[in-house]
Amino acid sequence: MAIVDALLRARASANKRNPKHETALEWTTLGGYAEIVRVLLARGADAESVNRSVNFSAQLGRTQAMGVLLDRVGDKCKAATEALRSAAASRFQRLIESGVNVDHRCSCSGYLSGGYTPLVMAAHQDRSVRNGQVVSARLLLQKGARADDSDDDGTTVLAYAEALSQGDIKTSLVAMLTKAGTK
Repeated sequence: MAIVDALLRARASANKRNPKHETALEWTTLGGYAEIVRVLLARGADAESVNRSVNFSAQLGRTQAMGVLLDRVGDKCKAATEALRSAAASRFQRLIESGVNVDHRCSCSGYLSGGYTPLVMAAHQDRSVRNGQVVSARLLLQKGARADDSDDDGTTVLAYAEALSQGDIKTSLVAMLTKAGTK
């Protein structure tokens, strides 16, 4: 920490990029160094670097660093998507509790058509998400997500859940959505 303080006092830039176009904030997040993340944010780390760092922290489970970053993040919906993609129900819960609008429509996914909410994303996941998917969907419904929602193409949350190949998750999600009032 003393080295970081000394470098910044000597006018080192919090936004300087290495040859791979990565910043100190991104590397600090990868390491999970929450205190250094705080210092770099206080010294003006840029918004793009903050958003990328939230995504890294969601993917890698750096929850302390993610907590520091969430106060500054511009696109919490994208960060929530990354947490869902990485099957991280506990990280996803932290994002939702940080103030993500549970009915906000995102268009940052490469494999959904766009205009999806976090609940659509949770129901759509059909990889190794397993129980985290059900936990995430339950949390979203508890926070007031619309169970009858759909993406821009009109595919409903229930339709995504019914299309899942994992029987136990499919059964749990369909039952949860039906109980919440979707048809």
